[in-house]
Amino acid sequence: MKKPLAIATLTLASALAASAVSAADPQPQASPTAIQSTASPAPDESLKTVPMQLTTDNTSRTVTDGIHLDVAHSNQAYIPEFTLELWSVHDNKLISSAAGNSENYDKQKGVYHLVFNHPEGFKLDDQLAFILRKADSNIQYIKFRSEKPNENRQFTINDLKVNTSYSFLIDSFTYFEGEEGSEMLISDLTATSLHPIKASLQTDSKKVGLMLQTESGSPLKKAPVEIKLSNNKGTLKLTSGDDGMVWIDRDKLTWKFLISSPGKVVNGSSKAEVELPQAVVTGEQKETITIPVVFQNEPATQHSEVKLNLSPVGNTDLSTSWTQVDVTLTSSEGVASTFTIDPSNSTISGLPNGTYKVAVTSEYSVASIESDSLTIKDGSATLDIKLKPKYTLEIDKDGAPFNFSVINVESIADKKYEGKDVIAFGVTPGQSFMVKDNETGKIDTVVIDPSSPRTKVVLGAGIVFGGSATAPHTGDSIVRDVFLFTASLIGAAVTFVLYRGRKKKNES
Repeated sequence: MKKPLAIATLTLASALAASAVSAADPQPQASPTAIQSTASPAPDESLKTVPMQLTTDNTSRTVTDGIHLDVAHSNQAYIPEFTLELWSVHDNKLISSAAGNSENYDKQKGVYHLVFNHPEGFKLDDQLAFILRKADSNIQYIKFRSEKPNENRQFTINDLKVNTSYSFLIDSFTYFEGEEGSEMLISDLTATSLHPIKASLQTDSKKVGLMLQTESGSPLKKAPVEIKLSNNKGTLKLTSGDDGMVWIDRDKLTWKFLISSPGKVVNGSSKAEVELPQAVVTGEQKETITIPVVFQNEPATQHSEVKLNLSPVGNTDLSTSWTQVDVTLTSSEGVASTFTIDPSNSTISGLPNGTYKVAVTSEYSVASIESDSLTIKDGSATLDIKLKPKYTLEIDKDGAPFNFSVINVESIADKKYEGKDVIAFGVTPGQSFMVKDNETGKIDTVVIDPSSPRTKVVLGAGIVFGGSATAPHTGDSIVRDVFLFTASLIGAAVTFVLYRGRKKKNES
């Protein structure tokens, strides 16, 4: 019987440690806390039959497929978002960043799978650091814990808050692999896909979030709501954010309450009754609790349907998330309604006849419309929206014929992209792709960095935009581009100097 890949935490060096790293300004470090280990590890009976001599040592390699981090968070209706930066402590240099969001959150396992580009690669004993640069308001910190206790049998706990840093060493670990009775003992590096860094997300245990949604599951944005507390304890008037969330201190709520929104109904009623979970009522709440509330538009006296034609100007093979837009229709009476639209949900129903002012926004695409006015007549109207992705992944072979596949996107894993011209895909931050050069078998792991709207991969050279090249590249096209770019900078500088000299002369 073949044993699964069982990771034995026989870490050779000490586990992750905290120290400071700076960005533009010095960043405070996460405060480490030592906790006592209360249990001794039980002896593993399988170790008695396995020779302890190291079979394979992979710790001398340089890893170029990125730093891997798994952040645990219990699966709820609302998925918090945050942005982490990866820094080199030795060089005091930003390497890359990654966003934790619904694109990389595994709902079944309750884990964000983050990958940080590290084009130059990392090796044993490299010291790196994470900075929590941005986080949703209900996120308190990301908790890191050392993988094993120190010589005093203590684990080190670090709570990473916004604009603080957590540094760590690339360590080694060992694991067994192979058939029972002939297992191999292998040593490799931490922070790899084989052994990601582990952390957990802590949200505010004193908050309750009401997640306002439409029937299609889209967030109900900028929607005013009224909450009537029980036992005549008053009324709260609040407005949802761009994510459809209404955040409330749990101490301000009664154990059940009524919620309503102008022009909306819940299951045919103008108000919905919400009852808080027992953990909130008894004060045993350990994290932010989110409660979905689904609203429908009030039935119109005359049925209407607005058809939205979304025209993505970009390749949607890798992602359709960037095609989602928010359409706000404001009536002549000043009543605004916002609808989240995508190619699979492109109809707005229930609005009365009339003329509406139109506004279209999107987080990941540039949306354009021919007119900012829409007239619903006889219950019908059409709106055309063109979309261009804000983030792109470009792939080519520097002018040479190519043949590649993106093997981790199930719907197109077997598709082969061939040609000479650049293929540009629309993507969103937080996504990662494994690009395989079918001619050489080489695979590049590409992560879409929130700070890089354009990521480019040249097959055989690696990432050349949105990161640094993973290998030296001497293609004529890139050399020419670099030369022209440098020449333009020099020309601009000379022009500016001449302009300043002429200006001073005229002033004298």
